[in-house]
This record gives sequence, structure tokens and C-alpha cells, in this order.
Amino acid sequence: MYFTVSLANSIVGYLNVQVGGTGAAVDLGTFEQTLTSTSLHFHGPFYEALDCGWSDRCSFLLVHPALVLYPLVPVYAALPSAYTLFVLQSLVVALAAVPLFVLARNITRSSSRALLTAALYLLWVPVLSSSDHSFHLESFMPLELFTTFLLWERKQFLWGTLVAALSFITLDIAPVMTFFFGLFLFFPLLWAGALALVAHLRAWALGKPAPGGGVDSWPARIMAQLRKPEGWGSLCLMAISVAGYILIRLFVLHFATPLLGVPPLPAQYQLPLTEPNPHFGYGLSALGYQTVPKLEFTFFLFASLGFIPLLVPRTLVLAVSVIAWYSLTEVPSYYQLGGHYTILAAVPLMIGFCYGLSRLPLTPQPQSDLTAASGPEPSTDGPPTSAAGVVRPRPGWHVAGGVLLAGVIVLSLLLCPVFPTYAPLDKAFGLKEAPGLPVSLSIVPGFGNIERMIATIPSGATVAASADLFPYVGNNPRAIPLFAVVNASRLPFNASVPTYLLVDASAKTSEVAQEFPALTRPLAALGYGVAGVVESSPAGLVLLYEHGFTGSPTLFGPSVASSRVVFPASTFTLGRSGQWATDPSSPYNPVIQSVAAPVVGTSIWIGPDANLVAGNYTVALQMRAIPTSPPNATEESSNAIQVLYGEFGNAVANGHNFTLSQFKTTGWTTVQFTLHLTSPVLNFEVYGAVATPYVELKLASMTVTPLVS
Repeated sequence: MYFTVSLANSIVGYLNVQVGGTGAAVDLGTFEQTLTSTSLHFHGPFYEALDCGWSDRCSFLLVHPALVLYPLVPVYAALPSAYTLFVLQSLVVALAAVPLFVLARNITRSSSRALLTAALYLLWVPVLSSSDHSFHLESFMPLELFTTFLLWERKQFLWGTLVAALSFITLDIAPVMTFFFGLFLFFPLLWAGALALVAHLRAWALGKPAPGGGVDSWPARIMAQLRKPEGWGSLCLMAISVAGYILIRLFVLHFATPLLGVPPLPAQYQLPLTEPNPHFGYGLSALGYQTVPKLEFTFFLFASLGFIPLLVPRTLVLAVSVIAWYSLTEVPSYYQLGGHYTILAAVPLMIGFCYGLSRLPLTPQPQSDLTAASGPEPSTDGPPTSAAGVVRPRPGWHVAGGVLLAGVIVLSLLLCPVFPTYAPLDKAFGLKEAPGLPVSLSIVPGFGNIERMIATIPSGATVAASADLFPYVGNNPRAIPLFAVVNASRLPFNASVPTYLLVDASAKTSEVAQEFPALTRPLAALGYGVAGVVESSPAGLVLLYEHGFTGSPTLFGPSVASSRVVFPASTFTLGRSGQWATDPSSPYNPVIQSVAAPVVGTSIWIGPDANLVAGNYTVALQMRAIPTSPPNATEESSNAIQVLYGEFGNAVANGHNFTLSQFKTTGWTTVQFTLHLTSPVLNFEVYGAVATPYVELKLASMTVTPLVS
């Protein structure tokens, strides 16, 4: 069931051009390009444009030493589609429920509780929301790490080591998490040893005989504990984790290039183990960033499981790795529902849930079914236990336990992102969420129009695509995401002037100019023409620019009739000299008005990023101009008000000037101009400014009306 729902969510999001937000869309395209470039032997193994153009790390193996991708290359080469990645991701996330079920059954000695735990894992919103739409290696972690913990709990250390090693070459946080596995499993011995030491020291201080022999017997007793499999096995897991982390760092630093032909690691990322890591200072500084949202997210993780993991307090040891993971970063997707990192929380929290569930009283009489497989816990961890380790619930606790567990199940169902109850509950918890939530299972028509237009791009052509559209050209090794962090001059081929630009409303002229310095002039002046147009699609208006194209654009799909649209000031953004205000006389509030003594020539407002098809339009602005000092005749007749406009690829194309005498002395004035578009435009923007600091200018709305031929 989970596999079907998760896969359906991913496919619907892909068809709706809603791949979990801009970052997730670029990530999906990056994995497509990573696998395709490897199968085509394009510029070394696992080349991808995002990190190559951002940080000169022209192989994904220099970002994450994910050697686990090698077996996926022939699979993806045979089925080169995002759907292949969706199937794989949904499958590995669903399969993680199997080792979790076995682990829960071992710990709780109850098949019914184990089945409930596995089902809850698949329903849990941090899992379901993070494994949809895009593709990320974090989704492999639950399967690999649940299996590692299960094998270690069963004392099958050799197999556990092999699976742990697999997790190490999947994602580099895995050694950190397995280290805390070992610490968690070692904790009872550590606690028992600490209590024994305290008892010996107390007896020695009081001059009394030490329990169990003299003080010298304490080390011998500790060594006897370490000789047990759970003792030395836990220490081995911690040692393997440390060694694994060191080895993957050495691989990236020294061995990836000579062994696999990976491009050398840039100097700024060469962080030898013997030198201080500058990222450590960044992590510490991030501790104070967004502290409240991080605490709210931590509270939600435990609250959504009814705080059941806390019935065994030592399970907090497991959670340390993940809590530290998102506490030491300023990236919101680490602690937002819908971010792909949140699935990592499922590993420690669900293991903790297994242990807590073994302590949760659900029947009025003690049941051997509740015996913990790992032996009795310290008495501070839960309800009293008998000598045999059987939980003995206090009277009435089974009712409270049943209500708590039922509440967890109901809450998980209500928080399912495909249900309408998700949004209000999410706001009730005060959580931040990544784009793409809540999930919609409705398919918006028109995706085929985009596919047909993309199919006209020759194979191997250089194409720069806006972030939301990048996954649809990700199988092209020469595709480049229009993303602010990418510098096209770092790519291993000439990308200074891409042959094609595939853009929708998410594309910004400023990002194009930043990424491609040669494209700072208007696109038309650089020889670009609109070769293809999609007016009806889930992404709205989509344009394909081609360098050197001079003909008429081809329309893919039906045309969209223009209609009159009113854009209130609230749909604009503030310029350098603008501020929000309320005006009782305005038909729309809030309004945008100039600040006191505005800087001449700087924008007061910018917007509204409208998409317009070819045609003629009247653009009417409802404004109010109030002199802040009595104007003279010269000032009244001067061009005091400036209105400039432009669109994607042509930031400021034209402008109009207005005098103070054209505005009413009281109330609002509508000024207008005519717009003639020979081809569609994206992100049509109007800028308002003043040519004198002695005018207060306000904007209430802008209306765009098509002219009938």
C-alpha cells in the first residue's frame, strides 16, 4: 500500500511540474544527470552540473562518496526515466518496514506490536512527506540502518558489519548514526559499570567492605562485562563507525581520482583529518539560527509518536545524531516537513519507539509477550519489572497506554499529506514545511505539451533550464540548471552562450546574468528567439529560446485566451524606496508607498511577474502622487513619476514618464499605457520610481486588459 501511494504521489508531482519545490527539482535532475553521464562516460564518473558549477566538484562522488550508485547505472541506462528513480525510492523506503518489523518483534516479543510499528513507520509524516516527488539517497538509510541495528541486536556482527559498510558508501552521515547505535547498545554496561564504581568508591570512602569484593575487583568485573558479546560487539560497532568515516574521507581526499578517474577535489574542500575543519565553526554558529523552529520540529518528532520512545530514556542516545544533524545547519529543509533530510529521523525515533512500545502497558495483567528481547532495562526506564524481566503494569495503566497508542495512530492518519486534515494540523503544531505539501493527487492537464517541445531539442545540445524544468532535461549531460549558485564558466564544456533556454515563471533574469555573464544584455540583442511556446501546462507559460532563431515560434498545445487581470499592490514586492502602508481611500489594501525622502530613480515597487501571451494590452496603474512640499509650476510640469517595465530576458525594456499635473489633487488617478507583444513574455514587471524626492507616490493596483483586434 505504501509503495503504491508513494509512487503515485511522486508521479503526480512530476506530471504537475511540482517536484517538491525548486531545490528538490534540481536534485532530481542532478541524479538523472549523474547516472546518465556515467553511462555515457561524459567527463568522468557521476558528472553533474549543479555541484560542478557551484563548487568545482565535478563528480557527485566528491559531494557524497556514494559508491552505491554504481549498481544503479546499468539499471538507469536501460530505463532512463525519472519514473525509474521513483520506483526505486518507493521500493527501498517500503522495504525498510521489513527489518523494522523483525526488530520490533524481537524487542516487544509481539507480532501485533511489531506490525503496528512497521505500519506506523510507513504512515509517519516525516517519512511519507520526504520520500515523495524527488529522489535522494537519504531514502536508502532506513533500510540499511534498520538492518544494521537488527543484525547487531541479534549479535550477527559479521553480516551487520557488511550492511553498515554499505550504508557508509551510501551517505556519509551513516557512520555517525551507527556510532550512536553502538553507544546505545553499550549504554547498559556503561551504566552498570558506573553504578558499580560509585558503590565501590562510596564503600572505600566510608571504610566499609566493597560489595562483591575489594576495590581491585571492580576492573575485573568491568572486563568480564566487556567479554560478553553485547559488550565487545558494541565497542566494535563504534570503532567500525569511526574507521568507516575516516576511510570515506580518505577516499574523497586521495583515492577517488587515481582509482575511479574522478576529477580532483578543489582545494577549498580538501580538509585533511589533521587540520581544523572550517565547517565546525559554521555548525556552531548555526546553533543559534532558527532555534525555535528546530525545537518545535524536535518536539513534533516525539509528540507524533506519543513520546513513547521516552519510556526508555536511553533511546535519546540514538536521537542525538539526527538532532545534531539539523541543529548544526542553517538550511531549513533539514527541519521542515517535506524536506528530504527528515526521513533520517525515522531511524532513531522508530528504533526508540520499538523499545518504548515494549514498556507500554496495553493489557490489565502482566504478559510474557511484553518481555524485552535485550533483557531487563534499569528500573528508571519504565514500569516495574519482575525478576524475569516481565513488565508489571500498575493498575489502570493499560487504559492510558491504549488511549495513547490509539492517539498516535489517529494522529498519523490525520497528518498524512494526501488528506485535507494535514494543513490545519501542521499549522497547529507551528511547523515549517517545504514546497510540495500538502500533496495533491489531481493531475493538471498539459504536461504532454512540455514533453513535445522538449523533444525538439537535439540530443547533446547545451540547454539551460529553469529549476522547476531541469528534471525534464536531466538526461542530457549538457543540461544546466538556472540556479543562482551555478557558475557556467566552471563547467567542462563551453556553456557561456547556451544554445537553448527552457524557462517558465521560476526563471529570473538576474539568475541568468549571474550564471552566464555573457547574457547580461537583452536576449533578443544576443540573438535569441522564441522557438517554442507552451501556453497550457501545469507550469503555466513555458518558453523555449533558441540562439540564432529568427522565425515564428511553434505553439505546442492549445492557445490560452487572454483576459482582464487585476493585480493588487499586495502581489508586488517592495523596491529599495518602498514600504507597505494602509490607505482608507484605496480600493485595495495594503498599498505600496514611497519612503520619506525616497532616493531618486530607485524602485518603489516591482512586480507582479505576470505571464502574457502575444498580443496587445492596456496596462493601467491606480496610483496617487502627493507633493510633500508645495510644487511650483516647473515641478508640476516636470516628469516627476517614472514607470518602467520589462520581462524575463529584458529587465527594463521601456518606460513612461508622468507629470504631477496629470494626477488628481485628491483621490486616486489611473494612468495607462499600451503594450504590444509580438511573442509571449514571462515575468512581466513594472517598476515605479520618482524623479524628485518631494513626492509621495502610492500604488493600489495594476490592471492588464487585452485589446481586441
